[in-house]
Amino acid sequence: MGLIAHRVDTVVRPQPLGLFDGPAGLLVVPAGDGAEALVRDLACGRIPQAWPECAAVLAAAVAGDTSAAVAALGDGPEDTVNRLVLAPTPAHLDLARRAAAGDPVLATVVAAAAYVSGLSDTAPVADGLIVGSALVRRIAEAGDKPRSQILAEIGDYAAELISAAEGQ
Repeated sequence: MGLIAHRVDTVVRPQPLGLFDGPAGLLVVPAGDGAEALVRDLACGRIPQAWPECAAVLAAAVAGDTSAAVAALGDGPEDTVNRLVLAPTPAHLDLARRAAAGDPVLATVVAAAAYVSGLSDTAPVADGLIVGSALVRRIAEAGDKPRSQILAEIGDYAAELISAAEGQ
């Protein structure tokens, strides 16, 4: 179980997944003018003063304006996945799974968004950063669940990951 190598048919890498709190931490930056420079800068810890147009959804979410982030969504596959992150519903999950078909990075983000939002009890696998971010957010949003139950679920999940890694 390692990080997914960048392929031509995946989203721009590295993505700023897990960098921000809340939904912004799972948003994907689509390709566009300035996207590659933006994700490089974010990977180095540099937050832009002026965001490129292709990152309007992320910029609004980072500013805490979920309504503006949703309003900035387009119709591309990344937008469909981001819609699930920002407004998780079973219908958005179905659309996001279809949009992510064939792209392992987007598919992992969809799995993480579904897990974090409670639309799925299956934690994501494949990309360590995304998995770690999803687990941390799920714990933070556990609400009234007893701590022992949360820890047991995470322990079971960790055992599954170890078993899968040993089988490779």
